[in-house]
Amino acid sequence: MKRSPISAGGGIKVAFQAGVLQVWIDEAGLTFDHVDGASGGTFNLAMMCQGMTGKQIADNWRNLHPQAGISFNAVEFPKLIYAESSFTLDAYAATSFPNGDSTGTRFGIADSTPLSMSSTSAKSRWKLLKRRT
Repeated sequence: MKRSPISAGGGIKVAFQAGVLQVWIDEAGLTFDHVDGASGGTFNLAMMCQGMTGKQIADNWRNLHPQAGISFNAVEFPKLIYAESSFTLDAYAATSFPNGDSTGTRFGIADSTPLSMSSTSAKSRWKLLKRRT
């Protein structure tokens, strides 16, 4: 039987999914043939694809202060009300992934541009990540 978890985004659901992964991976010993996710759910799946245990994934969210993942978007700030965003979530990648790696190099993506959930190019990188797992 092939298994494929699909992880959605949306605030508290991401932390809940980390707990579910802890049970599935560590306690039930499930393995997965494919993973897919959207938005914040891809963080959990990326950690899983890096070989983290379910407990490590869940502990990342338990020990992370919510403001630790928000970065000021200095590039967009001069645009004021026309800015795409005032903040990014780039710091979540740096604080959630092992060794603080927020680039795609651990996923086999050739360039070292930081992944950003707030940009169109980052969304295509996440799609590439999902295809390679």
